[in-house]
Amino acid sequence: MAADRVCNVVLTGVKGVGKTTLGGLLADRLGWAFADLDDAAQAVAAERHPNPLLAVLNALDHQAEAADRILGRGGRQVVATGAEVVQSPDLIARLRGRGLVVHVRRRGSIPRHLAFRLVDAQTGESLLNAGELQASYDRDIPLHDALADAAVDNEGSVEDGLAALLALVEAWAAGRGGEARPGPAGPDG
Repeated sequence: MAADRVCNVVLTGVKGVGKTTLGGLLADRLGWAFADLDDAAQAVAAERHPNPLLAVLNALDHQAEAADRILGRGGRQVVATGAEVVQSPDLIARLRGRGLVVHVRRRGSIPRHLAFRLVDAQTGESLLNAGELQASYDRDIPLHDALADAAVDNEGSVEDGLAALLALVEAWAAGRGGEARPGPAGPDG
C-alpha cells in the first residue's frame, strides 16, 4: 500500500468540517494511531495549570508543544488539528514537513450542525452573529489552503469524505514517495 510511505497525515480546516470524524476513521482504516491536537493541548495545559479553568483558557497557548509531543512519538498517525492552527505561525512551522497536511473543507456556508451548537442552552439565543461566524470562515479558508499540501472536499456522506481522503493519501504517497511536498492546495484543491 502506497500510504505506508507517508509517516503522518495532518488534517486542518475550519471548525465543524469533520476533521476529527474523518481522522479517526482514516486512522482505523490505515491501522495507524489517531491524535486530536485540541485534546493534546488540553492535556499539556492541565499539566501547566492546576486550576482547571486556567487550563481551559490557556489550551491554545500549548498547541505547539502538544504538536511536538504527538509528532515526536514516532510511528504513523493521523492528527486532527484545531481550526485555530492557522493563527499560529509557530504551530504551522511544526506541522509542515512532518507528513501530508490536508485541508478538509466544505464549500459555502457554515455547517448547519455547528450553527445549532452556538446557541445558549438556557435562552435559545444565538451566541454568535451568523454573519460574523460566516466572515471568520471566509477569512480562514484561504489560510488553511495555504497551510495544506492538498485539500479534500467533505460535502457528502462521511463515507464519501473518507473515500476521498484515502484516495488522496494513496495518490500522494504513490506520486511523491512520502518525501516531497506537492505544494499548497489551490482554490480548487
